[in-house]
Amino acid sequence: MEPGFRISISSATRNQVVLAWLMGGSPAATPMVRVSPVAQIEEVMAARDLALDADALTVLNSVS
Repeated sequence: MEPGFRISISSATRNQVVLAWLMGGSPAATPMVRVSPVAQIEEVMAARDLALDADALTVLNSVS
């Protein structure tokens, strides 16, 4: 992987990708997040519904 690589998932933020990856891993992790503005709460909640495809999981797992 090149430094600064990107995973493009339509309409997902970087934070949502990370949270979805953590929650969907094996074993699954339960991230503890601190949010303040409503927008941050909405971003975190939307990560629960984000499904990462096999290619994205392969990339994330290879660099972790």
